[in-house]
Amino acid sequence: MFVKNVWPGAPLGIYAEVFYRSTNSDTHFDPEFPGLGEAGAPYVRLKNLNTLLHFGIADAAISPTQWQASTFPEDFRRRISVIHDGIDTARVAPNPEAVFEVAALGGAGAGAMAGPGARRRRSGSPAVIRW
Repeated sequence: MFVKNVWPGAPLGIYAEVFYRSTNSDTHFDPEFPGLGEAGAPYVRLKNLNTLLHFGIADAAISPTQWQASTFPEDFRRRISVIHDGIDTARVAPNPEAVFEVAALGGAGAGAMAGPGARRRRSGSPAVIRW
């Protein structure tokens, strides 16, 4: 919050995840979770307070999706860059051939140390865990 006071020349980027509203936003869309209504308005304003305070001093803002950026008032929306923050699951995916070996510690069986997915080798050497 005070980074610009300590280092005035340091660029400040903020994460503009969502601008909360008491109706027609992240609340009030599912009958199981009714909107906060007027009674919830102060709570929603407090959730936005940190972002509102920082927009005035931020050099940049990022939001992970177009929808999330669109929840912000127009004055802020123009300053938000949409940059997805997720994982590229085409590049980062489980490898069924991967093996992780764990040595036995302090006389305890490696299987006991490694958990239920561990398999002991016949020789009693370290367990092999397949993820």
